Amino acid sequence: MANIRFVAKEEKSSTPLMTQQEYLDAGGEKCPRCRSENICRGVIGIYELYQRVQCMDCEARWKASYALTGYVPLIHIGIEVDL
Repeated sequence: MANIRFVAKEEKSSTPLMTQQEYLDAGGEKCPRCRSENICRGVIGIYELYQRVQCMDCEARWKASYALTGYVPLIHIGIEVDL
């Protein structure tokens, strides 16, 4: 589940911030503030499992967080393991 935490100054806007569910439904591909798809992503941190994201239009900055959901089927010693 993604968690949106703004680090930029909050500004008055006629459009309310996206809800967590709206952000997830958009695949994390839109700015929660202005809904622009013109966003720039950083690398995903390996210890905290978050990614810094910035909107290039309204300059909002936030962290998209990630959760462990399982693993992809693996092949071990030539034997495919199905989940």
